Order: sequence, then C-alpha cells, then structure tokens
Amino acid sequence: MAGLSRLLPGGPWPRRASRFYTFGHGHLGLTLSAVTARLVGDLIAGRRPNSERLAPFAAGRF
Repeated sequence: MAGLSRLLPGGPWPRRASRFYTFGHGHLGLTLSAVTARLVGDLIAGRRPNSERLAPFAAGRF
C-alpha cells in the first residue's frame, strides 16, 4: 500500500539508544500518529510493547 513502506525504520537507533525515530506514515500521518506515539512512549518509558509487531520496523535492521 502507498505510504506503508516496509523499508522505513522506527524505534531506538542501535548506536544511540536515547534517540527514537519514526518515519513513513505518508498520507496516513494524522491517522497513525496516536498509535506511533503510544508505542514510542512505551519504549521510552522502558515498557516493552508487542515486539513481534514492531520487529519489521526496527532501525537496527539496516
């Protein structure tokens, strides 16, 4: 689907664990921003969101 590229990363950057990035919402940015904020908020707070769902978007896979 347009705007949902599987190549775009999200989550902590392996070399700088204190930095979090999210990319690739495309035309669904406003729609998906709340879900992204919740997932990233969990990561920053040290809570582990469902890692199976996030694994395809891990920044470390590059």
